[in-house]
Amino acid sequence: MTAERSYARRRRETVPVLYISTEGTTEANYFNMLKKRGMGFEMQVFESKRKNATAVVEFCIDRMMQTHDPGDNDKGIAVFDIDENTAEDIENAINIAQENGILIAISNPCFETWLLSHFQKIPIEFNKDDILRKLCGHVPNYSKTADLSEFRPQIPFAISNGHAQYEKCTCDRVPFICPSTNVHCIVECIMNRKIDW
Repeated sequence: MTAERSYARRRRETVPVLYISTEGTTEANYFNMLKKRGMGFEMQVFESKRKNATAVVEFCIDRMMQTHDPGDNDKGIAVFDIDENTAEDIENAINIAQENGILIAISNPCFETWLLSHFQKIPIEFNKDDILRKLCGHVPNYSKTADLSEFRPQIPFAISNGHAQYEKCTCDRVPFICPSTNVHCIVECIMNRKIDW
């Protein structure tokens, strides 16, 4: 093995990995869309086979444990919605995530709340049907499995909307006010190439 190849191999081994476990395909597509060269870390996005909040967190932990060595700078994020989870399951997921250093990106009622924030502020009185209807007004071809690359140019606007919504709160507070999301905190870290939380 040449010195150059040896260095490249060592460099690859020291790059932190950001493990992202998602509840659904839309979330996985969105985070995969954020990947690009030169980020300073590798992103591995996995859709959990089980969809409840606790399972999504546990899936992230399992994925990290399969490849994680103590002392690495790897990080984990669990992405899920409020709409189909019980309050007890969400609380359990939060506790497990905190005990294992996993961040939570949570949307209420659904991930489309975050997607809609790419185009407009989210009024407090919206419900799931309103969110989907408004999102389809901005993105007529939207579907759960659609290519989400057209959202990329709007990310700064979505992050700004997220900060405006939470200017009096911290991003680690789970958004139980409907509709809301803290996904902007995670996306901002990724876009700024900072996963050193």
